[in-house]
Amino acid sequence: MSHWQRIEAPPRLPKSIEIPGSKSLSHRAILLAKRCSVPPQLTGLLWSADTEATHRGMDSLCQSTPIDCGNSGTSLRFLIGQAALLDQTTHFTGDASLARRDCQPLLTSLANAGVDVKSRSGRLPISIKGPLRAGEILVDPTLSSQFLSSLILALPFADGNSEVRLIRPPPSKAYVDLTVQTATAFGLRVDERSSGFFIQGHQSAENSSFSVEGDWSSAGLAAACALAAKQELRLTNLRNDSIQGDRRLIQIMEAFGVHCTWNDGVLLVRPTALRAAPVIDLRAQPDLLPPIAVLASLNPGTTRIQCSPGIHHKESDRIDVMKKALNTCGLQAKSQGHDLIVEGGRARFARVECAGDHRIHMALCALAATLPEGLILDSADSVDVSWPGFHQALGFQLSQ
Repeated sequence: MSHWQRIEAPPRLPKSIEIPGSKSLSHRAILLAKRCSVPPQLTGLLWSADTEATHRGMDSLCQSTPIDCGNSGTSLRFLIGQAALLDQTTHFTGDASLARRDCQPLLTSLANAGVDVKSRSGRLPISIKGPLRAGEILVDPTLSSQFLSSLILALPFADGNSEVRLIRPPPSKAYVDLTVQTATAFGLRVDERSSGFFIQGHQSAENSSFSVEGDWSSAGLAAACALAAKQELRLTNLRNDSIQGDRRLIQIMEAFGVHCTWNDGVLLVRPTALRAAPVIDLRAQPDLLPPIAVLASLNPGTTRIQCSPGIHHKESDRIDVMKKALNTCGLQAKSQGHDLIVEGGRARFARVECAGDHRIHMALCALAATLPEGLILDSADSVDVSWPGFHQALGFQLSQ
């Protein structure tokens, strides 16, 4: 049963927010650190429910008990790749939300490489028995780039060289680039080719230290809160030269008329003369949909937010859940295929379901900042997945 709470914004948001470490980078760093013969020093890690699932899972790989990935699709998909290297059976479980997420493209790739795979039509519960057979491996990352990243993180430790061939290119290529960059930082060689990747086997991961930069997805949520409250905000712990795909947040906010400036490593976001942006392409940045949908609702005019098919298979169907949430708040929103079309307007007080999706809950907290009475939302504890302490960091008050 959902736990409902009234969410109210403070009279003034904090002037500055330190953005937590990147969840994507933390998953990759934790996994590769566990592969090092000497544990490296990791700084800036995001310790959240999701990243802890990867940490526990890596420690449990050679044990007989099932690996519970909780709500984390990244943990499940990355750990499946690691389990495929082992000459033993590994069982995976997770919560109800994770049980709805499809892993079939990754499982098909592994099965074709000699791995014994059992699942419920590509979904949990899943059992994996390796070892996988190195060589040519086909993968379709259309639904999620995590399928490709899982192979890139596993194949350097296989018993031979592998050629990963892409059936189609991944919509979110930046996540794959992040995987390759992190693997390289840990001394692994991954060669990108026109058809995919060549990965030499029998490699060893080594690194003395690794620093995790701030999370641009989380920056989008903090910025949405400030813009909804019509306040400026300084965002720290971000890198202007980041290759995170969601670094495109600045370009997207500027399309809405937001004034963004860098000063000594701090991003200043100011709500100047905001306007509607006719089309926003988020096909490569699915995690930005919730805050950008809220931002679109604040400005007169219509915004079409373009997304890729994987948007329907995140922690929730984010197109459908955001559409219903905005409609419940008296705003006009509709879906067309993989796109969300939002008409700017004035929100009203309402009781809104977040479907257990952490990013949707945090985005709706931003919408609550436009209302004196806030909103009544469920899933407040879901923020532990990616930003533990989110409400406290922004100053939101929670009450029954």
